[in-house]
Amino acid sequence: LGKGILGRVDALLGALRNPARVLVVKDIKLFWRDPTQWSQFLIFFGVMAVYIANLRNRSAMMDAEAYRTFIVSLNLGACSLITATLTSRFVYPLISLEGQRFWLLGLAPLTFRQLIWQKYWLCVATTSVFSMSIVTLSCLILRMEALAFFLSIYSIALVNLGLAGMSVGLGSLYPNFNEDNPARIVSGMGGTLNFLLSIGYIAAVVAGQTFMLQWERLIGAAASMSYWWAFAGVVAFTALLTAAATFIPMGLGLRNLEEMEF
Repeated sequence: LGKGILGRVDALLGALRNPARVLVVKDIKLFWRDPTQWSQFLIFFGVMAVYIANLRNRSAMMDAEAYRTFIVSLNLGACSLITATLTSRFVYPLISLEGQRFWLLGLAPLTFRQLIWQKYWLCVATTSVFSMSIVTLSCLILRMEALAFFLSIYSIALVNLGLAGMSVGLGSLYPNFNEDNPARIVSGMGGTLNFLLSIGYIAAVVAGQTFMLQWERLIGAAASMSYWWAFAGVVAFTALLTAAATFIPMGLGLRNLEEMEF
């Protein structure tokens, strides 16, 4: 792999076993060689950075508990939607970008299961660093209580897992090996379905968090045993929804790749 940035990346990934390490470096190399992709990636997070910086410039009315909890829920939704845009734009095409050389992977000491899970964990490791950092910063700026802070971090962590599963799984279910332009790959039926399902998944996660943070105002009662039962229910529902969003598309995508003839 030589010296330079990619050589350092390979050294940092020394703990990974091959072929996962080689595949990760290959994906990073393809991404780095396409200025259109990494420039769009930087623009997305530049917009998020500006948004976080402007949280300090809120009016005194926004310091009220009701407004702050709504803001943190809306912030989770904004971060999740941008993460969904990133996974749809950059992660969904990863399998298709293997191109007409995809049949070579069948000759390598590598199973399709290893391949799609390598793409999955690469996505999770990449998006979670940015999305969780931004949610953490916003909660600190808004001075959220420990419970709301935990719920926000928990939700965005699961969102990263679920969105990665949908993007990699549906990208494997609807691959387009005849196209080398990621934008065109995403514009197909599979890419559109992936983004729509991502929006629905995010809406369910954000709705659960908003309900718990606004419990006292919606139900008209302070935190009680029923509150903690509802809290546990929301946490469990979000985890189960994330598991479904991850394993169902990944399973369908894996089966599709295994049944394909190259």
